[in-house]
Amino acid sequence: MFLGGHKKHLVEWIEVNKLLGVERFTIYVHNVSKGDMNILNYYESKNIVEIINWTLSTDNARQYDPPSADDISYFAQMAAGNDCLYRNKGRATFTMNTDLDELIVPSRAADFTLLDMIHRLPKRNVYCFRSSNHTDVDVYHDEHPVAQRFKHLHIKMVDHFKREKEFSKPRIRSKLIYRPG
Repeated sequence: MFLGGHKKHLVEWIEVNKLLGVERFTIYVHNVSKGDMNILNYYESKNIVEIINWTLSTDNARQYDPPSADDISYFAQMAAGNDCLYRNKGRATFTMNTDLDELIVPSRAADFTLLDMIHRLPKRNVYCFRSSNHTDVDVYHDEHPVAQRFKHLHIKMVDHFKREKEFSKPRIRSKLIYRPG
């Protein structure tokens, strides 16, 4: 997580994921506003969030030049993902990696939570979900089962159920849920 000004969005993201069955969050903090940090600290005090300081070294006093953000792919997200997977091994049944603007949402009415969806799928160690973009239409699409579930809550994050027809190619911007074992 980096930058700031996400207060309402951050709370919505955590709360919507909780509605989808997520019990604990490991959040990697690079550079956030004081307001966002206060929100994270609140959730940490409730044992819902674990905050990991995730900054790249800028110490020029070292013998060798430190890596820049350009040298390490997008704030070392791959390393953060691996750290999260190993950090949660043995204490989580499933681990997933998403950004603040991303959700993995079950599309079948019978799948109220992510676990409902996973239990319906064949048992695997990794589940890969291809992504698609959603338009910024602030209208609920009543035919979508998840929209029906959340309509009364007036959550901005789930207003966007009008999906583009194209999906990303497999493993391109895909979202993963792991069974860390």
